[in-house]
Amino acid sequence: MRGDETPFWGDGAVGRWVELLDRAEALMRGGDPNDPCAQRTAARAITSLFIFEHQMTGRARRRAREHVWLCDRPDVPLPNASVRREWERCRCRTCRVERTLGRPSVASHPLQAA
Repeated sequence: MRGDETPFWGDGAVGRWVELLDRAEALMRGGDPNDPCAQRTAARAITSLFIFEHQMTGRARRRAREHVWLCDRPDVPLPNASVRREWERCRCRTCRVERTLGRPSVASHPLQAA
């Protein structure tokens, strides 16, 4: 991978996903629920998180969620392996709909970064 490429696996992907999650959470917490501009900004951050998550490997998604778990709950052990295997699944809107409909996973979809 070149230095200017966005990582979709490994520590770089985990760090990027956590940054996107933190930004989305901060915008949701800090935004006025009655301000359409603040709500659009938070929605774009969430969309960016989902776009990036879709591109990550399953292992990187699981590691990112494990990282967040350990930061949020330092005194609580990680859930069992079957729960953590579920963390490998992409949670983007398209993949969730595909799973609900019982369709095979999609390799890519037409989301574009906000």
